Amino acid sequence: MMENLEKELICPICDDYFTTPIVLPCHHNICHKCARECLSSLGRLSNAGSVESVYSVSGGSPPLSPNSPPKTSISSNVSPRSSNGQTSPSMQRKSISRTGSLRRRSGSFRRQSSIATSESEVGGAVTKGLRRRESFGGRSPRPPLSASSRSSTPRVKNFPCPSCKSDVDLGDKGINGLFRNFTLEAIVERYKLAAKKAASIPCGSCRTRPPEDATKSCLDCRASYCNVCYKNAHPWGTPRAQHMHVGPTRNYRPKTITCPEHPDERVTMYCEGCQKPICHMCKFSGVHANHKVSGMERKYNVMKDKLEKNINKVQGRRDLIQAELDRIKAMRLRLETSGVMFKEHVKSALDSVSELLATRQESLLERAETEVSTRIDVVQNMLEAYEKILQDCNVIEYAQEILKETEHACFVQAARPVISRMHKMADTMKLKNIDVSDDFKNMSITSDKALEAVGDLNFLKIPGIPTMLPNESYAYKDVKLCWKEPSDGGKVDSYNLEYRMCIQHSPTKKGQKTKQTKVDTADQSERNNSTSWTGIQGITTSQHTICSLEYGQEYEFRVQAVNAAGCGTFCDAISLRTAPGSVFNFRFDATKINSGKDTVEISGNGMNATVFPNSSILDNVGLIPKTAVSLNPVYIIGDQKITSGRHYWEIVINQSAYVSQVGVVSEKKSRLVLHPGDQVSTDSGHDSCEEADVHEDPLGSDCGVMINHFMGKVRLPSPKTSTTKDTSAVTVSNTLGVLVDCDNSLVSLYDGKTKRVVFTSEGCIRGPVYPGLVIVGAGSFSIRC
Repeated sequence: MMENLEKELICPICDDYFTTPIVLPCHHNICHKCARECLSSLGRLSNAGSVESVYSVSGGSPPLSPNSPPKTSISSNVSPRSSNGQTSPSMQRKSISRTGSLRRRSGSFRRQSSIATSESEVGGAVTKGLRRRESFGGRSPRPPLSASSRSSTPRVKNFPCPSCKSDVDLGDKGINGLFRNFTLEAIVERYKLAAKKAASIPCGSCRTRPPEDATKSCLDCRASYCNVCYKNAHPWGTPRAQHMHVGPTRNYRPKTITCPEHPDERVTMYCEGCQKPICHMCKFSGVHANHKVSGMERKYNVMKDKLEKNINKVQGRRDLIQAELDRIKAMRLRLETSGVMFKEHVKSALDSVSELLATRQESLLERAETEVSTRIDVVQNMLEAYEKILQDCNVIEYAQEILKETEHACFVQAARPVISRMHKMADTMKLKNIDVSDDFKNMSITSDKALEAVGDLNFLKIPGIPTMLPNESYAYKDVKLCWKEPSDGGKVDSYNLEYRMCIQHSPTKKGQKTKQTKVDTADQSERNNSTSWTGIQGITTSQHTICSLEYGQEYEFRVQAVNAAGCGTFCDAISLRTAPGSVFNFRFDATKINSGKDTVEISGNGMNATVFPNSSILDNVGLIPKTAVSLNPVYIIGDQKITSGRHYWEIVINQSAYVSQVGVVSEKKSRLVLHPGDQVSTDSGHDSCEEADVHEDPLGSDCGVMINHFMGKVRLPSPKTSTTKDTSAVTVSNTLGVLVDCDNSLVSLYDGKTKRVVFTSEGCIRGPVYPGLVIVGAGSFSIRC
């Protein structure tokens, strides 16, 4: 705290504590003597800033101005500059360039030494003998300037501020028109005392030695007293008892500030235009007559409130920054600690690899040595065997000598044992194959994979974010979710899947169309009060099926990738709505079709139906038909009827026909469609139902509920109370869902992809109904399983 405050108490020119600071028009502070020396060094000292300056605190200055208290030994000793009128050597070395920076000339140690030296020389009361007029302020006679000095010294109104590096206008009076910052002087004084750790000020009237610590300082007497001496010097019933006193201080500033323009007048107003205090004479007869002014007390309250607000604001932000700084420091400590552990872990892992390599090296070298020794031993044994055979072959020379014998009896006698011996030798002299290779290609070490593994040795990263595939994910009997593995990060070992139910606050009323609004997945948790997440872990593939979810509810699903390094970030959640009722299982029945097999083909499992173009269209291929080509509707009825309960199914339009109708038909109408010979009249026999146009409803009004699907849109039936045949169109996907609620006599038609209700009919079920499909033209359809 004290170190931060010290920066605000240093003059930017002398680089020392402020001495008699003045406030420049740019609101920066500067020592009065520094300002005079700065102007003098540039040769621009004006008449207003010459030796007659009212703020001069040097030794041989003229009488002081009303705004300046008499100088004290403290003020004269604290400054490190020379006390004469000449510029100090340090000031001569300073650069006052507005583009450069001032180099720090002295440190805190020098300042403390200066403080200690100055205060050690201070005696008791330092202002004895001062005139009362000088303490309150008064006009003192100024020595007139010579004509030569007035003519040779031009008046300069601009001053280069060393803080903001800009030229400020000093006005006509120069630095004489600037206010002295008494508040800053008091703060500097308090800081000096606190820096010396000797805040106590001795009493100036005590006769005892050492004197008692002062408890009060009188601004009128300009002296400090202990409690006893203050009572003795200010007895009750005397004018001295009315003196103003403050806490112990050496800064005896005047009780009031006088106007620079009118030194005998107190400052009582504040000019809003010029941003400076003024007196009443400046307002009514001076240059501020037409300016907006405020009372000093009101301006004091306003500025005090602003300062307090700014202090609270800056202090609050400072507290936040300090808290963040503490958090970052704690994080750094944790990083250093975990960094040591991390490096030890890496070193341990590499040491394990090195130990394994060393072990494998020892084992493989031992095996290689054994293999080489074994092969050499085999070859050596063969060499020894062949050498022995060659030694036994010396009998050949002996036999050759026997052949030279001519005496038959002697020859026979000598040759017989040799022949027997050579016969046995011939049997033993056979070559043997050496089953030993002279190279070790069959035992070459396979180090490629090991080198690749060592080369790939790296830090395992957390997997990236998977990508959900909404077009491949759907909800029907169960919810099937598909996603794409992350394209970045580490290798994925498994996936974690989470889902939760979204609770809607505004449920759709019965029979009313639902309002589908596209909402970003990032805002879904704010849009709904969702339940807690339910997790499924250890999924090894990029798809998963969830069973046993509640009917007609919207769920959010998200997935994250996992490996040994940890769990990755969850992907953006997608929303899917489950089927509004239990899925009704039925098949297309080939016997319940009003057309032949050459027109309609039903798959073996009864889940797919394909309608081919009729012969009228095929006969006119490549020709312009001379007569109208009729498109006879094909009726396909399901093999199961619905008598009670709540059931749902979906029809997928794989290849769009010209017109197709999806819905339910009554049991009665299904018999009339399949057996048209039994149909006598198109009248349904019910007065409550109006007749429908065949082109709009081929099965008649008693069939149940059907909607037309044409080129990606559905044509909704017009209300029965309407006298027109207008229909509305809604864009849907290629999957249409049908919900039959026999208990409430409701039939609702859905967009199978979004499970959005597109049409609801009430009171249309009067008995058993069948799933129905009407196709006009060619097309391919299937029942979603």
